[in-house]
Amino acid sequence: MQPIPDSQLRDIHGLDAIPWWPLAPGTWVLIGIVLLLLTVLWRYSRSSAIIKHRWFMTAMTIGTWRSDARRALNHLRLHLHQLPSKQRATELSELLRRIAMARFGRTACAGLYGTAWLDWLTQHDPSGFNWHEYHSFLLTAPYAPSQPPATHETIEIWLKLIAAAEHWTLH
Repeated sequence: MQPIPDSQLRDIHGLDAIPWWPLAPGTWVLIGIVLLLLTVLWRYSRSSAIIKHRWFMTAMTIGTWRSDARRALNHLRLHLHQLPSKQRATELSELLRRIAMARFGRTACAGLYGTAWLDWLTQHDPSGFNWHEYHSFLLTAPYAPSQPPATHETIEIWLKLIAAAEHWTLH
């Protein structure tokens, strides 16, 4: 076999550059999907009551114990009519204890129960709310057997208790 002389060899040429225009059909589909998603999100944000009324406040308080407590108390208030009295009392008592421990530390109030717990709540309440007045709702109801549906009067009492607990989250 004889070697090929250099004069007979040709230079190697690269491939032609791929033009970016016109775009491929898959790219047009992807652009359409992105535009559709942006339109849907924009319309949802304009029509959503949560975004419309509470966007700024929510953005300022995300991740704090105060916002978590307010959210839980608001959830309890909204579902007050559907929850059995035992569950209402349990959730409110648990939230009160969590709020108190967040504000004053675990050693200050975690071991308290019964009337000592109500004494402590009344002494440390920023608005001076009398928690002893509602001892049957806070101390007895979580352990009581199921009771009939709530009346208008008991709902009003629960709303007072939730409002007093919310006051703790504000101050």
